[in-house]
Amino acid sequence: MPVNPRALRDPHAQCQCGPGLVRKEGFVGQGVLPHTQTGANQYNKPAEYIPCATPKPGTPSENHWVTTKTYKKNLNPFDTTLYGTTFTHTREGGFERIPTPECVNNQNCGLHDGGACHGCDTEEECRDLGLSSTLFVTHHRKYMHMNKKFNWTTKQHDLARYHCRRVGPWGQHKCSCKCDAHTPCNAKPGFILTNKMLHANSYDSIPTMQDCCDMCTNHPKCGSWEYSPGPHGGKCVLKEGAPQFLPVPAAAKTAGMVVFAGCRAGTQC
Repeated sequence: MPVNPRALRDPHAQCQCGPGLVRKEGFVGQGVLPHTQTGANQYNKPAEYIPCATPKPGTPSENHWVTTKTYKKNLNPFDTTLYGTTFTHTREGGFERIPTPECVNNQNCGLHDGGACHGCDTEEECRDLGLSSTLFVTHHRKYMHMNKKFNWTTKQHDLARYHCRRVGPWGQHKCSCKCDAHTPCNAKPGFILTNKMLHANSYDSIPTMQDCCDMCTNHPKCGSWEYSPGPHGGKCVLKEGAPQFLPVPAAAKTAGMVVFAGCRAGTQC
């Protein structure tokens, strides 16, 4: 059965594109900036956001002593101390906050940011700062257990495959995720389809209705499907186009026929 990853629908994995800092020792992802009122998250700093930085290695991050004057004590050279250590000078000064508003304005606080205190405006500037376009992928908890698909060849369930990428030029880009294991499909019990069957796409021993729906969703030409459960797996038939429903004949119902019909995952029918 042909599978076209680009034809797959957006899954229960969502992604966002944002700049991430790349250094020689590895990747450092940029943090999420939550809006304090709406709770919405974003990766680009808003214009009113006060940039933050971190002290250089060895620089105190809190209040530190600033010396304003140093002078000698003029001690008697014959004086001795208990431990043999004599402080010959005195310093005047006080503790100051680091960083101060003045040094932030003058950009001489002894801090480093690696580009974090100035968000890049263009893709070229991001590249110069060592920032790359980074995908942040999250999975919805409600459907995170649906992470397997049925492999017709091996008759086993394989782990789902995910493909997330940036779409569009930088600054106008969006993020798109595709997968081959999907959220629950819309199905109608007691209906068959009048649609034309896709050539050579009738499968036996398909474990569940969801497996049948996944097979349809992963097929670039499938628009609808039928599934008839059985004691050793059911029959799955993939069909062309949007579903055209027809009630199961009364005689077939009386004979115990059970069938479901539906559309691709993520669509309504």
